[in-house]
Amino acid sequence: MKDWRCQQLLVEFFHRLDGKEFDLLVDLFDEEGSWRRPTALWRGRAEIASAMAKRSATAVTRHLVSNFLVIEDRGEEVDAVASLTTYSIDSGEHRELPIAVEAPLGVFRASATFRCAGAKTSILRLDLRPELTIRQGK
Repeated sequence: MKDWRCQQLLVEFFHRLDGKEFDLLVDLFDEEGSWRRPTALWRGRAEIASAMAKRSATAVTRHLVSNFLVIEDRGEEVDAVASLTTYSIDSGEHRELPIAVEAPLGVFRASATFRCAGAKTSILRLDLRPELTIRQGK
């Protein structure tokens, strides 16, 4: 059951990110939570919220989470990995869906540590690292 809660929390995180529901996204993190992307590291909910406030209002992203696997269960903390295929486009203007894209931005490895305290599960650490980059064009 704990594995399922962690997996669902990771899927919810990317669902909130794609839906620009940043307040709900921030609430998924533990008070001490951190989020590392290839270009940034944010520690704590306040830094994460500040970074989300700076995201482009016209960017459209979709994150597909797959291959979720729990690596270690230490009781109140669970380490897991997943594959993440990311699509992103920002034309600088608001557009109606569907939007055509040529290829995904890339495939990332999402490594996470979840804090499981009773019925509450939160993200303690989320680390995104590129694994495959997609060549654009010919």
